[in-house]
Amino acid sequence: MPPKTVEQQRFLQLETRIGTQPCVNCKLPIYQNNLCMSCFFPPEEIHEIFNPHEIETEPLQEKPTVCNLNFKKGIKVGHLNCQEISNKIDEIKLFLNSHKFQFLCCSETWLGNGNLTSNLKIPQYQLLRFDRIGKKGGGQCIYIRDDCTCSEVTLNINFLLYSEIKCFKFKSPYVKLFSVPSIYCPPNINKNPYFDSQEYSLEFICTFHLEVFCLGDFNVNLFLKDGNT
Repeated sequence: MPPKTVEQQRFLQLETRIGTQPCVNCKLPIYQNNLCMSCFFPPEEIHEIFNPHEIETEPLQEKPTVCNLNFKKGIKVGHLNCQEISNKIDEIKLFLNSHKFQFLCCSETWLGNGNLTSNLKIPQYQLLRFDRIGKKGGGQCIYIRDDCTCSEVTLNINFLLYSEIKCFKFKSPYVKLFSVPSIYCPPNINKNPYFDSQEYSLEFICTFHLEVFCLGDFNVNLFLKDGNT
């Protein structure tokens, strides 16, 4: 419906003027005659000339989020569940060369005696591998940038079969020494003993009095009542 008066046209165009004095009724910015828009027009006229349901608005377009990790300060430590690292080594090499992580822990590497370490090496990074013994699958490895140091910590704890926990002490330039437990929990094992072993290991790691970055694939849904992972 076309507007009836000049005032209504101005109202449709939302040409609000903020005066030196507020509206005498509601203290909002004045529109005309010392009144705000709501007080200047009767409610029925406002509804008639301004129906918010008839306003056509363009849908909001989500802007893509791009995180450039090269501009992030501090230590960069990551974890990746590979599910066979040998066929993903090119992607990992590209990632590390692009983002310069100090440390990258990988679980489910699925490596065995037939996988040569030379095929897994990445320039400017050291490689430590811990293959699962006695069964296919599983296994962990870690890439350490050449300007960093890493030493494995022995955990004298009995873990469940095929659950894998490795702990390392890391040192990076300009960063204090810190520890990183890398954890892999296989599916379909009892939750409670698994939680107990994790608790014991973390209590032991905390005795180092170092910062701790806990990484891994925990495979646990705490919302399920099932007793297994």
